[in-house]
Amino acid sequence: MKDVQSYEFPIDIDSFPQNIAIYRYEKGDFIFVGLNKASEITEGVSRLDLLGKKLMDVFPGVKKLGLYDQLLNVKQTHENGHLNFYADGRGGGWRWRENELVYLSNGDVMVIYRNVAYDIYAEEEKAQRLLSLIDKSQTVVFYVKNQPKWPVEFVSRNVEQWGYSKEDFESQKRSFIDLVHHEDFADVEAEVLRHIEQEVSQFSQTHRILTADGQERWVEDCAVVEKDENGEVNRYLCTIIDITERKKIELQLAESEQQFKLIAETVQAGIFIYTDYFEYANPAFLDICGYRLESLLKIHPWKLVESDMQDRLKSVVQRRLQGESFPELYQDLKIVTPMGERRTVRITTQTITYKGHYAGIGSAVDITDIEHTQEQLKLLSQVVEQTEDLIRITDKEGIITYANPAFYKFTGFEMNDVVGKSSNILKSNRLDDVFYERMWATINSGESFKATFVNQKKNHEVFYEQQTITPILNADHEIQYFVGTGKDITARVLAEHENERLARTDKLTGVANRHKGDEFLDESILQAQRYGQPLSVILFDIDFFKAVNDEHGHQVGDTVLVTLCNLVKQEVRQTDLFVRWGGEEFVLVTPQTNLIHAKELAEKIRLSVQKATFCEVRQLTVSCGVTDVKGQETAQELMVRVDEALYEAKKTGRNKVVIR
Repeated sequence: MKDVQSYEFPIDIDSFPQNIAIYRYEKGDFIFVGLNKASEITEGVSRLDLLGKKLMDVFPGVKKLGLYDQLLNVKQTHENGHLNFYADGRGGGWRWRENELVYLSNGDVMVIYRNVAYDIYAEEEKAQRLLSLIDKSQTVVFYVKNQPKWPVEFVSRNVEQWGYSKEDFESQKRSFIDLVHHEDFADVEAEVLRHIEQEVSQFSQTHRILTADGQERWVEDCAVVEKDENGEVNRYLCTIIDITERKKIELQLAESEQQFKLIAETVQAGIFIYTDYFEYANPAFLDICGYRLESLLKIHPWKLVESDMQDRLKSVVQRRLQGESFPELYQDLKIVTPMGERRTVRITTQTITYKGHYAGIGSAVDITDIEHTQEQLKLLSQVVEQTEDLIRITDKEGIITYANPAFYKFTGFEMNDVVGKSSNILKSNRLDDVFYERMWATINSGESFKATFVNQKKNHEVFYEQQTITPILNADHEIQYFVGTGKDITARVLAEHENERLARTDKLTGVANRHKGDEFLDESILQAQRYGQPLSVILFDIDFFKAVNDEHGHQVGDTVLVTLCNLVKQEVRQTDLFVRWGGEEFVLVTPQTNLIHAKELAEKIRLSVQKATFCEVRQLTVSCGVTDVKGQETAQELMVRVDEALYEAKKTGRNKVVIR
């Protein structure tokens, strides 16, 4: 132990007129590690006589007075305490003693005490010195008005541990409501009102706060209610302790228990926990042993087996409850159901800590029909961890609680990226809100939802997943979780898209084919007529193209068509559609383009072709017909007119543009 005579405290406790003693917990008792001069005078002893000695040796009646228990409570909870008692004055007679216990950051407990009958110090000086001690502790103190937003009259300076300044609160720049996490404020306010209605003098609650840089911290908030002369609540004195680390442990334990129950309630193997009696059993174990849960919880574990095995099993159970561990080997036991049926059950158990005590946890499989059970065990062990399907489990809000190895391997995510996060991390935004609204409506109704999702991996690579989402219900038929099972069908979907594209594309030139052109022209005419917008069509073909095929062959003719299309594509906008109408005949559909601009575009195409060189053929020309949609005419009527314009261009000398 550190030399108690050289104990160093952040401030000079001898300068305080109050009596101060400092205790350190060691081996079941508290020892004196600090005593100021005021206490030496009060107690009539020298600190050198007390330092290093045990509290119960010096004051044998300390437990009866309650001081020992209060010291232990402050040590364990890190929460400050208060204790009043009558004490033997060791020569000064009996007097009423008030004790304030303060938890110190190094784990020691400081006690500030006074004899009320001999209190000779000014209250203001005492308060200032006490505040100085509070500022050096982990407990933050607020004095808050019972007004909207809870304005702060006073806050201890150690509020700086959360990035705030004392002045911000006391100048009303910030109020107490600014400290409380916005998601918790309604609950905090409701809890305050509830306690006020019950007319309690003090209460506590646990909630979150936000630090100045936006971090969440969990705190335990203890409030003392102050009333005015009319009995109305006007202020609260709040002492706040940061319990974030403790809360993290609690949440981790709760999550672990939740995941354990999720697995235990869905697997076909029996799961149970026992001490002297059964503490927990999943539905599968209840089916195996034939008991109802309320009956099983009243039974010793060894009472389930045949009578000739009970003493042996009882001995093993009792050794395990003392903390002994055994090799993790299975044992086949004969259990007897309430109806007298005997079943062979393969059981594996191990020692765990449960609710602060040693306990046993086990799994059980009915192997009466051993071949069938072995097959089931094989499936159980492989179905989730070894399947190539992408499996994840989410809670009712879509927060991921589990994903199998195949999911991580395929998506590139790691466990820390996924668990505790929304399943929206997979969304690629390729599907509209209507799709997801339909999904949620279906699964929240208790039905499975099967569809093709367009998701993304961690590296934002998009993939298509054929996924089935199934609700998991509890015994009351309430939705607890959703299980999603998916397969990657990206290759198949892309192939389908490519086939669809090819079905609407001219194989030789890569431009749209006649089928796609008919669809686009019909849609464009309806759009133009509905909104009163212009729409023009250019129909052109290659002059004397038959002579090209006859003189140079069809292979050269195909090359000419490809070269021509590449030239025209340079003049086509994204909103236009370039179509191979048939043979050497092409159509250009130009939405929101009037007849004058369409004629200009046709002239650009004609000149571009005239200036170009086409392999062995060298020079070629095209003739163009141009028209626009008129009134409520049909696509057929429009194409008849533009065909007439093309015919006139051919008839009157070719290599020209005619509008009609």
